[in-house]
Amino acid sequence: MKKLLSFFLVIVFIVGFASPLHADVKAIYNLATLIIDGEKISVQAYNVAGNNYFKLRDVAMFLNGSEKQFSVAWNGKTRSISLITGESYSAVGGELSEGDGVNKRGLLSTASITKDGSRISPKGYNVSGNNYYKLRDLGDYFNFFVGWDGVKREIIISTSDSATSEDPENEDAKMVDKLAREILDDIDSPSSSSRSRVRIVYDWSREKLRYSSFSDYKNWEEAAIRGLKYRTGDCYVLCSTCKALLDKMGFETKMVTRSKNAKNIKHHWLLVKVDGSWYHMDPTKVQKSKSVFLLTDDELDAVVVPGRPEFYKFDKNLYPRTP
Repeated sequence: MKKLLSFFLVIVFIVGFASPLHADVKAIYNLATLIIDGEKISVQAYNVAGNNYFKLRDVAMFLNGSEKQFSVAWNGKTRSISLITGESYSAVGGELSEGDGVNKRGLLSTASITKDGSRISPKGYNVSGNNYYKLRDLGDYFNFFVGWDGVKREIIISTSDSATSEDPENEDAKMVDKLAREILDDIDSPSSSSRSRVRIVYDWSREKLRYSSFSDYKNWEEAAIRGLKYRTGDCYVLCSTCKALLDKMGFETKMVTRSKNAKNIKHHWLLVKVDGSWYHMDPTKVQKSKSVFLLTDDELDAVVVPGRPEFYKFDKNLYPRTP
């Protein structure tokens, strides 16, 4: 009887601790538009926790014939994937499909991956038997450029440019500068005090920007373009938009990221340097919470968000201290 009880407890222990590792996640269907070396295609992707994931075989298929092509081989016995650079990809059927438009459940992929014989570890999800990965991760591994056209909402892929190509980022910076200048021409008051000028940006953002949960940006400039142009986005977009305006006005800013919570949901706000001191500013309207405008660390610690403890908890060692 004791042996049976011990065996039962071991099984409960294993199941109880192993299950969270393989808990499924919601994979939201997204028909993505890609411009690959100038050619437009539409292909299914899935958004998981704010990031878009693409089927590995789709990526191999649309890179096939380019200098960045790679082959894909699956070993069912070892549950491993072998990727070989320079080799042509052999289609197995179902590549570059637009999908069925239905949201799915996904599991964190446990398949081991080697590239040219060396182990790599991109984070991926298995959805309906296929492994999905981030395009930018694959771009880093196979050295092709992945960009984002925020105006046309298209993903730009260039096999002739490297993953670290600087030109598209410079274009983003130019666009941010142009859009921010147009807005500041209407709202800025250069003769006002520093605090008053920051308040102008804060009030403008709270009045003009609408919160939405979509987020998939390679940098803050790209997020700022969405906010400046379309006036909508998540907390990262709202902060990036304010950062663009404040930077253009000559203020020093830093983006703050909340410490991980139980649900691993990020939140962003700004530190702004005003008259030689840093202060917290959050353009996002947090429900049933006081406005966060030029607060010190202690004042931010005292902000209470009902039902969401430690909403503004962050690692103070990573950021400049306030008065």
